[in-house]
Amino acid sequence: MMRKTPIVLLALALLAGLAWLLHKTKTTQQAGIGKIVIHGLSADVLTVNDQKSRISFKDQFGQSWFQNMPADIRIRGNSSSFYPKKPLAIQFQEAVPLAGLAPRKHWILVANYFDRSHLRNKLAYDWFQSWSTQHRIVQSRWVEVYLGTDYYGLFLLVERPDRHSLGLSPNGGLLFKDPPLHFPPKEHAQRYADFRAYFREDPKYDKFDTEARRKMIDRSYFNQRFPKWEQSDASEAIYQLTEIIFHAPDEQLFQDLDEQISMLSIMDWHLLLLFTNNYDGIKKNFLLYRPSRKDRFHISPWDYDHSFGRDADGEPHRDSLIDFQKVPLLGRLSRLNAGGYNQKLLARYLALFREKRLHPAALHQFIDNYTAWLLPHTNCNEARWPHASSPYLAQLDFATEIDFIKNWIDHRFALVERYLRNLPGNETPIAPTDAHRE
Repeated sequence: MMRKTPIVLLALALLAGLAWLLHKTKTTQQAGIGKIVIHGLSADVLTVNDQKSRISFKDQFGQSWFQNMPADIRIRGNSSSFYPKKPLAIQFQEAVPLAGLAPRKHWILVANYFDRSHLRNKLAYDWFQSWSTQHRIVQSRWVEVYLGTDYYGLFLLVERPDRHSLGLSPNGGLLFKDPPLHFPPKEHAQRYADFRAYFREDPKYDKFDTEARRKMIDRSYFNQRFPKWEQSDASEAIYQLTEIIFHAPDEQLFQDLDEQISMLSIMDWHLLLLFTNNYDGIKKNFLLYRPSRKDRFHISPWDYDHSFGRDADGEPHRDSLIDFQKVPLLGRLSRLNAGGYNQKLLARYLALFREKRLHPAALHQFIDNYTAWLLPHTNCNEARWPHASSPYLAQLDFATEIDFIKNWIDHRFALVERYLRNLPGNETPIAPTDAHRE
């Protein structure tokens, strides 16, 4: 076998990054709302295990892209899998393009059962990516889903987080979903053993077949998604990161972290959590990825339906801020003001605000664009999936929820700016933005 030289490895990494950038440049616009038909399955027979099916897809103009393409279908998700409207995972036998996105074998259909706006996930992903060309996210499009001839609802079609969707090099690229960065390294071994025992013994998971159960047991703690855990155990990277987060000397914390994780990525993740108030995203619901062996780690958002003003059951958020002391990575940086982190975080916010990227007007523009695509399709979904069981959502419709999000955002900016200006080290007055004056 021919050995790959460092020059060849570097070329492969550069090509992977270039391919990812070209793909993302071509898929930044929602090409209307298409229609996915899953043949041979009904709502009452969907399970957490793969079932054989065939899929057809038509675009927003009614043009058929393909018909009866063989695929495996299963219910996905954790708590969301218990909701009446099931999130689904699709696996084709070969890479297939859907809704204007690049060809993929694996796709996710996010149900957004409790999100009356249908846009919280996509809004968080796209907004975050707009802050920097360094940020990589999974791409998404809305589609309507039918089980045979039966309308099943409005879904967000999302790329599965993997090597292809995030443009990771096969040589040194790494991906973790919800890695345990909030636990010190000395606890990992025991917590991993406890997680394995939990997934092995809890009867809730008896419905999973043997292979699915094995995957959950093996990767449930470190949650390594690339490379496959069976091929290369990369958990040492999590040990190294948590060693820095918990034990680096105070005066070395910022420098040691910056050598391992992009500080821009950390700060923008911090700002996204502040502005979305996604309590569910502080210890999970994020992706940690390294594009190649020569790169640092980066963070990307994942699963932001508990955000922009509402909790999982639709209850409005309290007018409060996340307690970042519960997030060791962000909490220690901010508490120590390590390397002037708080000043850098405020400066990052002010720069993005003045560039109109992290700005109420930018969010309103995103929402208005999304609303134009979604509005013709929301009534059918609301009729199919009423929320009589939720006192917070029973009387809401799409238009009301869009207004709620816009109003919540407008209020949020002043609250977050006051928080940033009051962090340790930020006592020196800086001219306030318009948001702070409101």
